[in-house]
Amino acid sequence: MDKQFYFDWNKHTLWGWEDKRSKQAVDAIIRGIRVKDKFPPVFVYQISELEFSIVGRHYVDTTDGRKKDGGHTRAKGHNLVGVPLLCQMEKNRPDVMPGYPDPYGTIYIPRIVLIDDLKTYLTKKKWFPAYR
Repeated sequence: MDKQFYFDWNKHTLWGWEDKRSKQAVDAIIRGIRVKDKFPPVFVYQISELEFSIVGRHYVDTTDGRKKDGGHTRAKGHNLVGVPLLCQMEKNRPDVMPGYPDPYGTIYIPRIVLIDDLKTYLTKKKWFPAYR
C-alpha cells in the first residue's frame, strides 16, 4: 500500500481538474466532518515537495460497485473547514485515464466554485449511504 498522510492546507498546495462542485454535496461532507465521520483517502500524486494533485485513480465503494468518486468534493469540504484531508500517495506518475484530463491538475482546490446541484448530491447519497 502506498503511503497515507494528512494533507496540511497551511503547508501544501492541492490541485485537481474539476472547477465546480455541488454545494449540497460539499455541505454533506462538512456535516460529516463536524460529527467526526471517517473518510476514505483521496489519491494524490506528488508534483513537488509541497504540491500534490488529485489523480484519476478513483476510490470505489458504492452500493452497486460501479460508481466512482475521485475526491474533489471531499477535498473542497475539508479545505473550507480547514481540516486535514486524508490522502494516499501514488508511488509512480499516474497514467492518463480515458475520458479524464492529465492527472496534473490545473484547478487549485480552494478555487473550486460551489454551485447549486441537488442532483449530484442525491446521486452521491444513493451511491454512498453514509452520505449526510
